[in-house]
Amino acid sequence: MKNKGLVNIYSSTKPKGPFAVAGTTLHCLTALILLSLVRPVEGYSADIRIRSGLTVNGGSPVREIRLRSVNDGPFSVYELKAVMESPWKTSESLVRPVWPVHAENRVLFTVTPPKEARGGYPLVVSLKFRDSAGIPVTVYEMATVSAGKEGTVQGLDLVSAGADLEINGELHGFVRNTGGEPKTVLCRLVAPPSLAVVKDRIETVVGPRSSCPVNFHIMNRYAAAGTEVPVFVIAETDAGGIHGTTFIRSGIRILTAREARWPLRGVLWVVFVLSGGYAAVLFYRQTA
Repeated sequence: MKNKGLVNIYSSTKPKGPFAVAGTTLHCLTALILLSLVRPVEGYSADIRIRSGLTVNGGSPVREIRLRSVNDGPFSVYELKAVMESPWKTSESLVRPVWPVHAENRVLFTVTPPKEARGGYPLVVSLKFRDSAGIPVTVYEMATVSAGKEGTVQGLDLVSAGADLEINGELHGFVRNTGGEPKTVLCRLVAPPSLAVVKDRIETVVGPRSSCPVNFHIMNRYAAAGTEVPVFVIAETDAGGIHGTTFIRSGIRILTAREARWPLRGVLWVVFVLSGGYAAVLFYRQTA
């Protein structure tokens, strides 16, 4: 059984609308990724477009995770490798030295949740490669793997806003508990190597029918100006022996030098206008 999942567009444009809300736990996910990364290649910028479909089949006891990807070009990429990370197992595919334009890449992973596991657990699948300039690129996709036959955790939700940064900044979000009991929630940020996260895991206690802010401080290591870097925020909790997981995709927009200067220019304009007004008042008083 396959359920259509998120359709993500990774580009250098600003995302529509500042907020996105994570959905409930998914047992199966089919994701379509359209990746647009602007990287300097031999003195000019190039768009690398990768389409990937991720499917999780919830068979028992073995879960099959299938990743199908296509390089839409316009350039070949190198040292391609897929990595699957679950709470119980990490697996890597064989390295493909060259991934030509329009070529397809298929990977099959398997994972078997332990018998005592119950609820929904995070599954992170990444596609790692180097572009024509030798710059490492990592693309993430996520799903939730179900374990056990009974129970789910209700009332856990995430709200996150994208962030704008040139060198450093913060991704602001909220974790919400709509249930009637307090929840201890572990939040973590999944980001590619082009970004450095000061503290990628934050644990907090959220009271009943309330929310709690979750902020991640991020530094830009080598993401190109003018691009948007996709990241994921994951929230996990345990209630009555059942594990609950929800996640949300967000975007970190890397500002150009001109965009980064605009806030400072605004402050200078305010100072200039106030100074001019003050000077005009003094002149009026002296001549009156």
